Amino acid sequence: MFLTISEFNQFFAILLVEVSVIEKDEHFAFGVTSGKDPNYKYPSEQDYLKDYGNTLNYYTERLQKNTENKETKICVIGHTHHPYINTEINDGKHIYIDVGAWTAGRSDFVVITNEEVGICCYKR
Repeated sequence: MFLTISEFNQFFAILLVEVSVIEKDEHFAFGVTSGKDPNYKYPSEQDYLKDYGNTLNYYTERLQKNTENKETKICVIGHTHHPYINTEINDGKHIYIDVGAWTAGRSDFVVITNEEVGICCYKR
């Protein structure tokens, strides 16, 4: 029997509720705190660098060493649940964007146009 990730997640969530390990939460996902209550706070740069500095360093180094495609200027990642943007990577040659997430009470998304770039938050 094969299950999709969401079916697998739902199966274990129901099981954990039945054995009273967790309370029922319609917004639950494994490894993610409840998304029931919106979270509009953005982490400080210091907190982001402490928790995800290794990710930032890895991707900005890849941008800098990208010899195959010199036109790549923006790196967009997600799923850290901590939105962050830095437009001064490699002396302003590159942009690093961590979209954050659309779970854990967050509704972050990125908008990139020819004129601007930004992380937006959908207010529920």
